[in-house]
Amino acid sequence: MEDKVKNLQDNLKVLRMAAGMSATDLGKHLGVTRQMINSLENHRNNMTRMQYHAILHVLEEICDQSELTSVYPNSVLTRVYPILTSPYYTNEYKEYTKKGVLMYMPAYFSHTADMGDIFNNLEDYLYRFDGDIVAR
Repeated sequence: MEDKVKNLQDNLKVLRMAAGMSATDLGKHLGVTRQMINSLENHRNNMTRMQYHAILHVLEEICDQSELTSVYPNSVLTRVYPILTSPYYTNEYKEYTKKGVLMYMPAYFSHTADMGDIFNNLEDYLYRFDGDIVAR
């Protein structure tokens, strides 16, 4: 369980950005402050199991909404969440995926691209990965 908590904390910023949420937005969903989210993302505080379950619930709810409705069309979170939380992908591919999210999502937050365009750009980026994807 501790590995899962650490993995989520290590990937929290990327997953939050992939969901199209600011630290303030995620904090509102969880009933905590932006500062608390930032302190978790920057490892100033260790994530508790309760925080882990609450954050996981919010992220999974967003993934479910994007699959069932058009609220989050072409959700980047739906694409990267399974990669970053699965033990079956190589660390190199996970880092490549994180880099892609950090490269493309700022366009969403600055309102220069919509989520559909970002999703398509990320898909193209992930397709270009030339290493091993699945851990052996």
